[in-house]
Amino acid sequence: MGAKTLFGNLYHGCRYFDKRLGERVVVWLLVMISYILYYYPSVRNSDMPKEAVFTMKLEPELRAEFMAEAEAAHRPASQVLRELMREFVQRQREAREYDKFLQRKVKVARASMRAGRGRSNAEVEAEFAARRARAATSS
Repeated sequence: MGAKTLFGNLYHGCRYFDKRLGERVVVWLLVMISYILYYYPSVRNSDMPKEAVFTMKLEPELRAEFMAEAEAAHRPASQVLRELMREFVQRQREAREYDKFLQRKVKVARASMRAGRGRSNAEVEAEFAARRARAATSS
C-alpha cells in the first residue's frame, strides 16, 4: 500500500470514526497526517516504483558532505537525490515552455512589423520622452 493510499485511508477513517475516537484524537491524527505530507514531500511520491539504478562519479569530499547533510536532515540520500532530480526536470520543462512562449511572441511581433503595424525604436523612444516630459511638468 502506497503512502497516498495509507494517508487517504487514515484521513477518511478518521472522518468515519470521529464519534468513536473522540474529536481530539481525530484532530491530532489529521494534524499529524498534514505535518508528514507537508514536511516530507517525498512521501507523497513514494508510490512510484524504484527500479532504475543511477551510477555517477563525484569527488569524495562532495559525497561525504552530501551524505552528512542528508543524515543531518534525517533523510536517505537516495530520497534527497530523487527530489533534486524531480526539481531539475521541472525547471528544465518550465524553461523550455518559456522559450517556446517567447519564440511565439517574437514571431508574432516580427509578422506585425512586416505587415506595417509596428513602430521603430526611435518612434517609441520619442513618444515616451514626451510622456516623461509631460509627467515632470505636471508634478
